[in-house]
Amino acid sequence: MRFEKLSENKIRIFLNIEDLKAKNIDIQTFMSNPIESQSLFLDVLALAEEKIGFVTKNYQLSIEALAMSCGDFVLTVTRNKEDSLKRKKHFQIKRKTEDLTQKFTIFAFESFEDFIEFCICYKNSPFLELKKCFNKACLYELNSTYYFVLPSELISLEILKKFSTFATEFSGYVYDSDLFVNKLQEYGKLIIKTNPIRVILKNFVK
Repeated sequence: MRFEKLSENKIRIFLNIEDLKAKNIDIQTFMSNPIESQSLFLDVLALAEEKIGFVTKNYQLSIEALAMSCGDFVLTVTRNKEDSLKRKKHFQIKRKTEDLTQKFTIFAFESFEDFIEFCICYKNSPFLELKKCFNKACLYELNSTYYFVLPSELISLEILKKFSTFATEFSGYVYDSDLFVNKLQEYGKLIIKTNPIRVILKNFVK
């Protein structure tokens, strides 16, 4: 289990199958049984408070549970405006799975610095063989979020699954990417037209 603080009010929690087994919860129960899932969430959130100081008491929470292609799970927890002490904790749980069969795969980075960090880690990753595919990738900015758009048709599904697991350690996965790319082209700002990773490593990393 690993915790990542995205902002003051948002964290990301990475779980694997072993973490579920430790709580005597199987995958089917985790994805389909809301009672068991909320029980697990409460345990995980208590640990998040202990590990990274993310307090959730008296806050409303939105929790998105993402099932990764590799079998791991990512929980994105957002705490909203502090609520009345008399109110109980409120959960909004969304369960999603990645769809890596679309023409484009898009990753959303909350800041330009997050994308730079991703590029630095990519430099030392086992995915250097993808650099030719990145020649047709680009980087957009929309509403202060940076979107790395990758033409996934150029990559085998097996490699794409592994790369997606790596990339979502720094970013969020964008669903309905083939539709969303049209929105980026119409309303977004094209920051880097060709191979954003190479551009970042060349100009921003010493």
